[in-house]
Amino acid sequence: MNEVFNFKQEGITFLGGGLVQNKDLVAAMKLAPNLIVADGAADIAIKNNVIPYAAIGDMDSISKDFFDQYSSVKKNRNSRTRFNRF
Repeated sequence: MNEVFNFKQEGITFLGGGLVQNKDLVAAMKLAPNLIVADGAADIAIKNNVIPYAAIGDMDSISKDFFDQYSSVKKNRNSRTRFNRF
């Protein structure tokens, strides 16, 4: 994942595990339209009809076939996630 992401021009919404209401996710993404998820939050995003831009983390709680179904999602599998990898 050597792509440079322009944080200044487009905002980023981060989503972690836990409960999120669809209306809250939609409101956040109106302000910051690119979604980055941590681990199992990828599945939460999909349940809210949102395909994330990227997934970070050790991927231990993400569904097994997630990246087969959503191959456009960039992946940073690392037990010590560093945001500078994007």
